[in-house]
Amino acid sequence: MPKDLAPYIAPIIVLALIVWRGARAKPSPVRLTRMWIRPVILAAATVATLALTAKPNAAVIAAFVAAGLAGAGVGHLFGRHLELSIDPATGAISSKATPIGTFLVIGLFLIRYGLKLVFPQLAAQPAARPSADIMVWTDGALVFGCALILAQVLTIWLRTRPLIANHAAGTGKT
Repeated sequence: MPKDLAPYIAPIIVLALIVWRGARAKPSPVRLTRMWIRPVILAAATVATLALTAKPNAAVIAAFVAAGLAGAGVGHLFGRHLELSIDPATGAISSKATPIGTFLVIGLFLIRYGLKLVFPQLAAQPAARPSADIMVWTDGALVFGCALILAQVLTIWLRTRPLIANHAAGTGKT
């Protein structure tokens, strides 16, 4: 196998798993009481990590804000493109990825790796870049990922409110 293709093996495996998960018929339970644990831990870790780094300049702060806004937008899209349902008997909420949500994830992967193919300088080895730049990029990716998860969980939580209210109204529960 050519050495140039080696970095694409893991993303191809991840994409295959995403397609497989999106195609499976079984919905996953949404645990409203525990859905905030992961985002809170991730937000605390992100804040702690950023607090330990050197004070960024205005351009880096602007880039972090842009990364956070982009992450929040993508997280909102991911949260909107989940199929949510409630079991009328138990009131348990389930989610299932929609094809649109699956295509969003695949599209982001393809954009990222397509850019590396079109612009080979983006695929430079980390040793070819100064370490300060790597830290800024990883911090930006951390901000993006944290905002994505927070927005996705918030969107799912907001989308479950009407389901729960309708279920409670239909069954007489409060």
